[in-house]
Amino acid sequence: TSDSPEMAAALKEAVDTMLSVLAYLNDSMHQVSITGYSDNLSNLGLLLMHGSFRVWTEHKHERIRDLRLRAMQRHLFLYQRALLLCKKKDDHHGINEQS
Repeated sequence: TSDSPEMAAALKEAVDTMLSVLAYLNDSMHQVSITGYSDNLSNLGLLLMHGSFRVWTEHKHERIRDLRLRAMQRHLFLYQRALLLCKKKDDHHGINEQS
């Protein structure tokens, strides 16, 4: 095999394409697990990124000093038109995410 710049560029493009397809499939698998959302997810635009985060909320009867004790694990989905927060819900067949 020869080490031509054209061949290297073509291989890089092929690898980039494969990685893009894998990222799309991974995103799709996460979106499929969302339950309880009443609208169509496609109305939110493209999925830009997603990931697990710890979220703190303030309850009206609690003081700010208690916020550090109330962290909740959530999976966030950032779309073009919205930010969707989901909590993990235990299921008999595994874990799915509920909006």
